[in-house]
Amino acid sequence: MAQQGKTVENGVWDYIIVGAGSAGCVIAARLSQNGSRVLVLEAGPGKLNAVSRIPGLHKLAWTYPKFNWSYVSEPELHLGGRQIPVPRGKVVGGSSAINGLAFIRGCSADFDGWEEAGAQGWSFEDVLPYFRRAETSWNSDPHWHGHAGPVRTALHDGTHQFFDPIAAAANEAGIASTDDPDGAQHEGVSRMPQNIGGGVRNCTYTAYLEPALRGDKCHLVANALVSRVLLEDNKAVGVEYEVSGEMRTARAAREVILCGGAYNSPQVLMLSGIGDPASLKEHGIDPVVNLPGVGRNLQEHPYLYLSFSARDSLLTTLRMDRMALALARCQSHGSVQRQRRQRQPDDADAARACKA
Repeated sequence: MAQQGKTVENGVWDYIIVGAGSAGCVIAARLSQNGSRVLVLEAGPGKLNAVSRIPGLHKLAWTYPKFNWSYVSEPELHLGGRQIPVPRGKVVGGSSAINGLAFIRGCSADFDGWEEAGAQGWSFEDVLPYFRRAETSWNSDPHWHGHAGPVRTALHDGTHQFFDPIAAAANEAGIASTDDPDGAQHEGVSRMPQNIGGGVRNCTYTAYLEPALRGDKCHLVANALVSRVLLEDNKAVGVEYEVSGEMRTARAAREVILCGGAYNSPQVLMLSGIGDPASLKEHGIDPVVNLPGVGRNLQEHPYLYLSFSARDSLLTTLRMDRMALALARCQSHGSVQRQRRQRQPDDADAARACKA
């Protein structure tokens, strides 16, 4: 029974997925393809707009407040007390809907190191087939890349008057070039592979979840902020969440899957009383499950970029009339692609989206 004053979202689901981001969209599509009834709860908006879809606006998307949790770090001791912005996607597609579209895999040595440390099944050769299945790549090499997956990728090949001189300078400094940073040679100067297809961003929402929602097994509730996981005998049986000021509950017959990312998933666990008891009590939360590791040992990856002054003008590539024309072409091409996808049968669409 639902608690008084609350509603149950369409009864009991097989799976409840918290977060329609990079992981949640993929998992929801896979499970619903297998016939399971899946409820997806997303704290942000349930639709993307031109800010996310148009690749040329990625710098705006990265800071767009409507699609961003806009997290900021605590003052950093070794950075002069500065607070560092930590953008995180708060929209369908999650951070894959607002990032810089860099489609770069992890270094193979890192995966192999994980397996050597005991993570069986995580060597690079073990995960490479999944990388291939996820993409329709710009690169024709069948060993390193796939060509039938839902995420379309392209090599950034736009004319830029500074790329060749910068690459040449790097080569003179002893830094080699690579034709494919996701291939045999990761390190080196190259143009950027990007998750772009049909002139628009291919995030996990458009590649996986959007097609899955056309069927009757997958249901999305947007602007739904999950406050806690419901536990019975230390087993997750559902979630409590808020939509438009109304508290609701939903129950899962099989599993509750947290896909809120490195920040929000631990937060939901701790709000549910799962974590280090002493830390939970400090924040007025009654401990339920003693798991001291929740929320600890986070290691962010630093991002450092260099800026230079140029003697030549950028006006040849950044003229407003050329930028407006490029945006219009992108928007028009993206609309045609969406219309084509919508004309395909639902079953075929969902099957294509879930191949990876």
